Amino acid sequence: ALADLGLRAALAGGRARTVLRWTDRCRAVAGDRPPVLPPTDPVLAGRLVELRAAVASGGSAGAVRRLEQRVRAQEWTGSGVGVDRTEWAFPELTERLGAAALISFLVMDGECHAVSYVDGRCRFHRIGTASVIDAAVRAMRFAATLAMRGQPSAAAARSAADVDELLLGSLRGVIGDRALVVVPAGDGHAVPWAALPSCRGRAVSVTPSIGAWLRATAGELSGQRVWVAGPRLRHAGPEARSLHATHGGQLLTARRATVQAVLAAMDGADLVHIAAHGQFRDDQPLFSSVELADGPLYGYDVQRLRKPPRIVVLSACDAGRAVVQPGGDVMGLATALLRSGTSTVIASVLPVPDRKAVGLVTALHQGMRGGPAAALAAAQAEHGHLGFVCFGAG
Repeated sequence: ALADLGLRAALAGGRARTVLRWTDRCRAVAGDRPPVLPPTDPVLAGRLVELRAAVASGGSAGAVRRLEQRVRAQEWTGSGVGVDRTEWAFPELTERLGAAALISFLVMDGECHAVSYVDGRCRFHRIGTASVIDAAVRAMRFAATLAMRGQPSAAAARSAADVDELLLGSLRGVIGDRALVVVPAGDGHAVPWAALPSCRGRAVSVTPSIGAWLRATAGELSGQRVWVAGPRLRHAGPEARSLHATHGGQLLTARRATVQAVLAAMDGADLVHIAAHGQFRDDQPLFSSVELADGPLYGYDVQRLRKPPRIVVLSACDAGRAVVQPGGDVMGLATALLRSGTSTVIASVLPVPDRKAVGLVTALHQGMRGGPAAALAAAQAEHGHLGFVCFGAG
């Protein structure tokens, strides 16, 4: 409530820097927090094993719901250690952005606004009615999903142009052709940014907050790489084996790709690539998952990692989607990884055609030296799958 009051006062004052600062404070209060539970919590680990076994064996819906409730209850009651988060300073933001542009969206009283930060200059922009923008995003996602299934793509192009004009139309003169760092609001968390005409071939990094983006670390890949393929996908195994043959590291496929084996390999890795079926749960977003040999790997699982991997690529349907909870917390599988300490997550906010993803992720990893966001933009421009988003440090 205090953060909301501060933001309202900042909007009334009209100073763009103050609005940007208070918008990020609101996000920090809502969701910029580490997991509460310690990674070694044996009760949580046991309950997740029970839940996974029930799902893998086809347990009744009622039994699965009861086990999910037990997992959630453990998160509510477990003890942990808080982490102090220092505030960022504008000189730090200017230096880190370099030639890139920052756009931070916010919604207040049904109206969407944005603050841009380019070359040390902050500007305030009135975007439009939030409900109109959210409806346009939903229409775009629906049309894009049909296009991926072989339906005519004209509607997808039109709806993407509509969303582009709504979100970025008033900002084009400010951002030019710069790389973008975007802090979304509302249904903006579900936007496939590469599908917008203004963002084709442009490096775009999407982050839950400015503070989280500044804390994330980029750099050269020099440590362990892990390649994982889940079951029941024709091209997942060949995808993982081909990437392993090219880049080296550890390969986990077929029966070896169990949840515990994958979590053990992920702990402390530099890069992890998982090709698997994905499921997004808008009712319980931390139960969003990717399917492995012995069942789903949940958002709750990745929060137990002692040292999360630096970069994670999730070649799975809807693995990048998140839902905004009451109070503003943004939750999903990708955001669970970011909150745990992963610097960059590349994942799709749309369904992923198994066969079409292979070429894109191959090009992505080949170009990773130039930075994840730039590598993704180039791979999407070449291969056309526009549902993937670079979350975190780009």
